[in-house]
Amino acid sequence: MIRACLSIKLDRLVRKKGDNSVKVYSHIHDYKFINSSSGMPQWDMDYEYYGAETDAQKPGITYDDYVNYGLSEGAISSWSSTSPNNQPISDDFRNRYNALKSRLEAENPDMANTRSNIVGDYFKYGESSDPEMRKKALKLNGKAFLEEYRNRDQRLTTGQGTIRKMNAYISDTWQVNKNLTFVPIIRLDNSSLFGSNLSASMGMTYNVKGNPHRRFKANVGTGYTEPGMGELWYNWEMYASNPVGIGVAKLGWYWAGNPNLKPEKSLNIDMSLEGEIKTPMLVLVYSITASRTICRFTLQENSKILHHI
Repeated sequence: MIRACLSIKLDRLVRKKGDNSVKVYSHIHDYKFINSSSGMPQWDMDYEYYGAETDAQKPGITYDDYVNYGLSEGAISSWSSTSPNNQPISDDFRNRYNALKSRLEAENPDMANTRSNIVGDYFKYGESSDPEMRKKALKLNGKAFLEEYRNRDQRLTTGQGTIRKMNAYISDTWQVNKNLTFVPIIRLDNSSLFGSNLSASMGMTYNVKGNPHRRFKANVGTGYTEPGMGELWYNWEMYASNPVGIGVAKLGWYWAGNPNLKPEKSLNIDMSLEGEIKTPMLVLVYSITASRTICRFTLQENSKILHHI
């Protein structure tokens, strides 16, 4: 509902020329998450800021370096031992700076000879609040600085993924005699994520002592259940309600889907006795059932496989 209200107004990043309406400030943002070394989700700032999906794509010089070393004021010369704002620079920093400079020149050949401060301009033009200035921003990893961050502002993605599924089954009713019936079923499931699985079941109905109103039933079969898209990829932040104006924030919860979940398989057995008792006034229907289900699933947690039966 909140998103619906905000969508009719321009946010702080999308402003048409001459628009003097009140800006809408919001914390709605579609954060990109990756798994940390501990297996917990964490914000992928390197991707949203620099378009980096691997360590090799990271810029080497961060936005904090840009601010702390005053790189908006000018380039670092090959002979100077200090930055434009007179901060001492190490050989390691100079090497990282030159490496980023070379990458920007290679990825933006049309601007390589016209930008005297190509590293500083990468950050300066990318962070600008002026859309016209951002159009001239240099690219790194195919994106301007903060381009992906801006694209994700004022939107939410609770999860995403693709599964292609197909299933088919064959069922028959086999009347052995007037008192005994078998119902066999064979089912094939196939998905692009989990491959193929064949499951089967056999059901039986027997008229006790030839009486169709006294039936003994038995079923045995295998079950197969794949995790749903929500269990695999659904990510959501949840917070308890908070009275307006009390100035106290409440802790929340983060629901994180687990893309490592595997299908659940089971063996199901049940037996029942059912029937009807007729009286002059009514018909009583009864059923007594005993069943057992044995499940097997696989859970991957922090690179460890745990089996439960």
